[in-house]
Amino acid sequence: MLTRLKFGLFRPSQVSSLKDDKKIYTVLFFILMVLLSLIPFVILVSKTDTLSYETKREIRSLFRDYEIPYEIRDYKLTKTSDNGEDKLNIPVNQAFYIVFDDKLESEPQITPNRITVVFAREKVYLIHFFYRKELFSYSEYRDLENLDLSLANANDHQFWDKVFPIVRDQLDKTRHYSLLMQIGVYGFLFYAIELLIFSLIVTLFLRTLIQVKANVKFSQLWRLIIYLLAPYVIFRLFADLYGLSILSYVGIITTIIYAIKMNNSLTIGKGVIK
Repeated sequence: MLTRLKFGLFRPSQVSSLKDDKKIYTVLFFILMVLLSLIPFVILVSKTDTLSYETKREIRSLFRDYEIPYEIRDYKLTKTSDNGEDKLNIPVNQAFYIVFDDKLESEPQITPNRITVVFAREKVYLIHFFYRKELFSYSEYRDLENLDLSLANANDHQFWDKVFPIVRDQLDKTRHYSLLMQIGVYGFLFYAIELLIFSLIVTLFLRTLIQVKANVKFSQLWRLIIYLLAPYVIFRLFADLYGLSILSYVGIITTIIYAIKMNNSLTIGKGVIK
């Protein structure tokens, strides 16, 4: 694998010898390129504050337009006034709701079309489409004892000074899952698709605008271009780490130049590097 990386970075002419390389090696090399691309993203999301000032301000503004006739008395959600409804639904957006239901003493029903945080009689639950999880019981936090939830829209600093540490604690508990989703799913898929598209564009560029000198199949040519992603990935890595966006363009140009050099060196019958 190091030999392939060395060819991709410093010896583009010798990449042509890999045209019959095993697919598993190409796949592993591509995964390596994706993982290198992920490094700045991993650093960014891991350093992100779970409860920033901007997030706090958004939470406070969300409840400013709603009267919440509930309090937590003896660690149980209790309605303080009758508003004519059995429960209170607060829509954050079309797919995310916050629900207060003091009569709910068991696990809430799953709502597959949206995400819901449910404040039940004694506990708080998270419903994430088909996934349901108990977040915590009110009794786990002493600050929730006799907490008047109607103060949420009154800009009461003492109220939020009690609530925000609990919110942060809950966010920290789910941080590992959140990081896994962001890095392992969204980040990996994004960079994998981006590198596949870029390599395909360069392959089509060689195939259509520049005459390929050897009798090489499209799949073989695409495989060779994947090895030549190394300059683009490395230059972009430093661009993201140090905020030098021009390095990304240097990486693109270098990969294209390397692809042309590799094409010029293509011959039939070259061996495969082991």
